[in-house]
Amino acid sequence: MAEISSEFGAEVWTPERIARFWDIVSSEPRLEKFYFSKAWKNVIVKIAEIGGLEEQEVLDYGCGPGFLSEHLVEKGYVTTALEFSKASVERVNSLIGKHSNWEGCVFSEAFPSPLPSQSFGWIFSIETYEHLPQEWIDGYFREIYRLLKPGGRLFLTTPFAENLDSSLILCPCCETRFHRWGHLRSTTEEEMNEVATSNGFTIEYCQGVSFEAFEDPNYLAYPESFFDWGSYVVKRFLYRLFRSNLKLRHTLGCQFNLDNLPHGENLVLIASKPNSEG
Repeated sequence: MAEISSEFGAEVWTPERIARFWDIVSSEPRLEKFYFSKAWKNVIVKIAEIGGLEEQEVLDYGCGPGFLSEHLVEKGYVTTALEFSKASVERVNSLIGKHSNWEGCVFSEAFPSPLPSQSFGWIFSIETYEHLPQEWIDGYFREIYRLLKPGGRLFLTTPFAENLDSSLILCPCCETRFHRWGHLRSTTEEEMNEVATSNGFTIEYCQGVSFEAFEDPNYLAYPESFFDWGSYVVKRFLYRLFRSNLKLRHTLGCQFNLDNLPHGENLVLIASKPNSEG
């Protein structure tokens, strides 16, 4: 796996500073717009449903302010969240409140977390991987593996082949150089495949995806032949109808296919835990 040079702040982002940084960010409303899970929570769940997400217990691992957790609860999934920032844990539990399918947000300082083994059918880890110090990587995957039920799936997103130079910051006081959001690696499909499989996962999907394409009514991840006859107006109507109704898509045989997802700049990994350890 590629490691970044100290120029991008590997020595700056200690565990204590990472936790403190996200405590501050989570309490600053003006920074909410930069959260990936706030902008793309609908698309994240949509892609997971394409990959087989159905009614089952899910975990939002590294949930931040809880935008995805809240959306999963609203969609009816039995949802638990886990976060390494105490301020974020308090915010998430306050934000979501009491729901019959909300299991709450749990604080964890390190691996393993206080959550019991084999508790979840799906685990979402959204834009977390790029923030992890190198020595945490294997522990992170082992912990997610522990928490998944046999046959369960990890849904992970991280910037795809990010140009770290584009977010390089120079502090005018101490002249320290670091990535403005604490990203510690630029990840490719090959690297992600290697680290996930080395920790016991089976890769089901690993590709750079364009989340923005899902906002384009011209983009339809269905067999092209299904829409050959349709006008733009018909396509737009059917797109809006089908994307919000999973059962209707299945009934009409217009199920999304992961292979048809548009290529883009966020790496999406869907990886499963084997049904049998043997």
